[in-house]
Amino acid sequence: MRLKITNAPTINSLRFFETEIKEIQNMTYRFEALKQRIEVILNHYPELKEDEDLRMDTLEGATDLKDVLQRAALNVLIYTEETESCGKTISRLMGRKERFKKRTEFYRQVIRELMEMADLKKMALPEATITIQNAPPKVVITDEEKLPDEVMKVSVSIDKVKLKEMLKEGPVDGAELSNGGTMLVIR
Repeated sequence: MRLKITNAPTINSLRFFETEIKEIQNMTYRFEALKQRIEVILNHYPELKEDEDLRMDTLEGATDLKDVLQRAALNVLIYTEETESCGKTISRLMGRKERFKKRTEFYRQVIRELMEMADLKKMALPEATITIQNAPPKVVITDEEKLPDEVMKVSVSIDKVKLKEMLKEGPVDGAELSNGGTMLVIR
């Protein structure tokens, strides 16, 4: 008996992705149009640059800025939760994968030991043909200190936490602290 396993997408999953793509395209269009509209308003009314309350009221009344920001913030929250959910699912599936690997190795060991005990090199079964054969030679390290340098791999990485601490104390050649820029916070 052969098992047929497929990862082909279903019609529903294809419709979901099609809807997602259309939503992103729509938001991209609205975003670009909104950027242009805001730029025109701010250029036409330079006094808005000095008064944040007036600027916010004007942009809210003359554009769909608030609606776009609300929708984008909601999507950030939704996709953040989806990302966390995917992470949990991946962790759960990785654990399951490891359990399946252990089961596979257990049954491979059972088969190998039984075949060797029975002194059989090959057995044809309806599900599979089992064969015992010599494995290719593998490297065994007996004394790592005696190995030549050309077979060694060295990995170097920057400790950014320590580097940041050093930069706070004073200048460090080859690095500097940025001004931090801006960051978005959604609560």
